[in-house]
Amino acid sequence: MQKFSGAPKDPDAGTQLPDSLQVESGQKIILAWAVEGADSVELTDPATNAPQTFDAKTSSFEVTPGSDTQTYSLVAISGSQRSDPKAVQVSTHPAGHSYSPHAQVLPPSQPPQIHFFNVGKKGSTTAATTTLDASPGDMLVFSWEVEGDVDTLAVADGDLRGDRLSGRGT
Repeated sequence: MQKFSGAPKDPDAGTQLPDSLQVESGQKIILAWAVEGADSVELTDPATNAPQTFDAKTSSFEVTPGSDTQTYSLVAISGSQRSDPKAVQVSTHPAGHSYSPHAQVLPPSQPPQIHFFNVGKKGSTTAATTTLDASPGDMLVFSWEVEGDVDTLAVADGDLRGDRLSGRGT
């Protein structure tokens, strides 16, 4: 299994870690995955009694967390072989309550790593991906996860302008 991540369906829900989310109760989450060489995947949703099986071509599923904390797990299946499970944890809070997003603490001087850099259309219900067909005037939302000693993020061959990100390719 290459990846398993979650993101709020609402594009205005803020930046989240892909495997640890904080959302308002009742908010929909899009779970997305990428597998290679698998026949199917098995998603364990704590709100259901049995795991759900999807064919290998399916790459996402929408869920609405039903309790304060839920952990969704995914296993890729090829014949009788099963991958190690990957998990996404979702914590919910009542509407209007303040919360502190989950954070990941890293050791000092860790070399920078880019875990993902995705793009999606603002307001779209489709999960963000690494590629996108866009038209002039489309509003785009970029999301990324990096770790290590990172001082600056730059986008090559592009010019981004927006509320939270501005820069020019280097």
